[in-house]
Amino acid sequence: MRKIYYQFIGIMAAALLLTSCSQSAPPPVLEDEIGTATPTVDATVFPTSTPTVTPTDADTQKTIRIWHAWDDPYVPALVEIISNFQEINPNVHFDVLYIPGENLLERYIEEARAGAGPSLLLGPAEWGAILYDEGLIDNLDDKFGVEVFERFNPAALNQMRYKDAIIGLPYQIDGVVMFRNGNIIPESADTFDELVSLAQSFSQGEIIGAVLDRGFFFSGGHLDGVGGSLMDEDGNPAFNDPRGVEWVNLLINFELVGPTTYLSERDQELFQGGSIGIIIDGTWNMELHAEAIGKENLVIDPWPVYGDGSLSGYVQAEDLFLNSQLGANNLDVTLEFMQYFSSTDAQTILAGAGMIPAVTDLQLVGDINQRHTTQAMIALAGGSAYPALPEMTIYLAPMDVALRSVFDLGVAPEIALQTAEDTIIIELENFRAARTPTP
Repeated sequence: MRKIYYQFIGIMAAALLLTSCSQSAPPPVLEDEIGTATPTVDATVFPTSTPTVTPTDADTQKTIRIWHAWDDPYVPALVEIISNFQEINPNVHFDVLYIPGENLLERYIEEARAGAGPSLLLGPAEWGAILYDEGLIDNLDDKFGVEVFERFNPAALNQMRYKDAIIGLPYQIDGVVMFRNGNIIPESADTFDELVSLAQSFSQGEIIGAVLDRGFFFSGGHLDGVGGSLMDEDGNPAFNDPRGVEWVNLLINFELVGPTTYLSERDQELFQGGSIGIIIDGTWNMELHAEAIGKENLVIDPWPVYGDGSLSGYVQAEDLFLNSQLGANNLDVTLEFMQYFSSTDAQTILAGAGMIPAVTDLQLVGDINQRHTTQAMIALAGGSAYPALPEMTIYLAPMDVALRSVFDLGVAPEIALQTAEDTIIIELENFRAARTPTP
């Protein structure tokens, strides 16, 4: 779906309402939330949890409990990662439970509040701040060395920086990138000026060189790219400054490249029909684009330089969250498994399942699908962290209204940004008041 940024709003709203009320180990046997055990991973059922295994040595065997909402095609990768880890750690058992995504966050909050729940929760970055404020996930800053954190996509890791803590480890990423049909435009643009030149040069007849999306979700990352920021660490507006004006002027200059779009799927349709050379879109549509125009023609380019910065796109991550209620007996092995999840071995397995790895030092060697994944990793390394604070839900509509007022009505960027800031400040006050429990 094009407007992907609405994906978690309903789930987060429910969670915010909830928080305002105050020897050789066998391979994992998976079950679903109801608890029906399945001896193998079966694509016809939602796999996932392990029944309790009676330890042969209670002093050495440990259990890692995992809750997730992974779709069927990805579950074999999780099974393989767990099995590989068990080869190294034969006395570790896993209890893996699938819970539908719309129920997972609320279920975790309820269980963790009661001192229970899984060792690890796998979920989107947007859940992190909610859970950390509740004291339900742990700070990882002092649990891993700097060399572990340095391997991650910077934007993905920045989503997990909150209140002087690192509250989760990314394991896979998605985001906004620039797709190119190499059959139409055979070379990439290193700078914005080159992008303008290439797009104009290859616009002939029914072929359009480039169509760039100016909708906020697809253009907001450029604000960070030119050195600005949407909000500060407390969620308050930070975009109403000279960098913000530069960002809006950049979006106005997209008209130099060619026709623009605003949260419309028309550019996707034309790109897939072979009529557009370059579009801005999400990596979640990478496979669709490749199948439509031919895998050998699809290219994901790094973001071109603009001024003293560059264009950029929002990056969103899925993360491992450590339950703060986890007992000391299983803490060490759980941390070891978290680190293993970011290893070259595990990240390569995730890439093979169709995920984009969250680390930047992985060298994928394989078919054209792996080449696209590598290109996406490189492009997303130049991306910007999609703000993972709950306050982000307040920004979406006012920022879109501000941008449309500039493009459609000719409102000056300074006035549009001021209006957006005034609106957001008022809505933030109401939002935070609603989140504060009445004594």
